[in-house]
Amino acid sequence: MARRPRVIARTVCIAFGLLGVAVWTVNPATAGELAAGREKAAACRPCHGMHGLSRQPNAPHIAGQNDFYMREQLGKYRSGQRVHPVMNVVAKELSDADIDDLVAYYSSIKITVEVPE
Repeated sequence: MARRPRVIARTVCIAFGLLGVAVWTVNPATAGELAAGREKAAACRPCHGMHGLSRQPNAPHIAGQNDFYMREQLGKYRSGQRVHPVMNVVAKELSDADIDDLVAYYSSIKITVEVPE
């Protein structure tokens, strides 16, 4: 009988852990609108390519980028904490909702990798 409380405690811990992961990964307060992001992405295309896959050597691919990282970097460009002559100007005009929408769009793009043998 001594084992049952440990099993229950472990189950409760796992359940709360999974709940925490679910809340952390799907945060409605920062969830953007994918369709709105697709429209707003038109401004990103000259440098970052049609679907976030850049053809320019000085602009990174942003398709499939991690949502947390992308949101953080756009915020840093907007505040001037991260410096780039073009991105600081572009990001300064973005609202939190604009950033959330762009992040929703670009992070939803699926990227596949083919590793050389």
